[in-house]
Amino acid sequence: MYVLCPRQVGKSSLMYRTATELRKEKILTVIIDLSEIGVKAKQEQWYLSILVEISKALNLKVDVVSWWRKNKFLGETKRLVDFFGDILLKEIKKKVVIFFDEIDTTLRLRFTDDFFAAVRALHASRATVPAYNNISFVFIGTATPTDFIKDPKRTPFNIGRRIDLSGFSSTEAMPLALGLVKSKSVAGKILRWVFEWTNGHPYLTQKIYKTLSESNLPTETITE
Repeated sequence: MYVLCPRQVGKSSLMYRTATELRKEKILTVIIDLSEIGVKAKQEQWYLSILVEISKALNLKVDVVSWWRKNKFLGETKRLVDFFGDILLKEIKKKVVIFFDEIDTTLRLRFTDDFFAAVRALHASRATVPAYNNISFVFIGTATPTDFIKDPKRTPFNIGRRIDLSGFSSTEAMPLALGLVKSKSVAGKILRWVFEWTNGHPYLTQKIYKTLSESNLPTETITE
């Protein structure tokens, strides 16, 4: 699954709220902000950083760094795939959803074609190893699926389901207006004013209403 759209439209907020709801359903979640790993990390550092974050979030018993070094005769991508099959699935029997935020940072790395190919391989493994159905990946960012695997000679990243985030409709934003004034007609007038500036952009709309709520403007003087 991937949530790919412009910045500041609520992707990260949606991610955290979704993770909270998943935990209520006893589904384990891992959130990895790829911008924290950075774009200057070498290939081995980048892969290992991801596995360390997963291990910490799920409280895995394995010493990931030692395991990684023990298998250094294998390539980084192979070790990534083996980690899920030989470590994570054997320790964790519950469903796990791994969120990768700021996925567009991978566009500046030359080696991530292999990463997305590995994710595609893990997804394909569901057909022969049912346990892989317990692992789901969610990519959050501004890139597009066609950007993920840059080498035109390789199979594109053609799995997953896209979720598009759009701006607020007037109906969706009305609760924000009613938080300022109880009169629905006055709230509607304020909402129209706000939409003239934001056109329903989620971040800007919420930002303006937050500013209005903190400014103590005499909204009661607004006539219907």
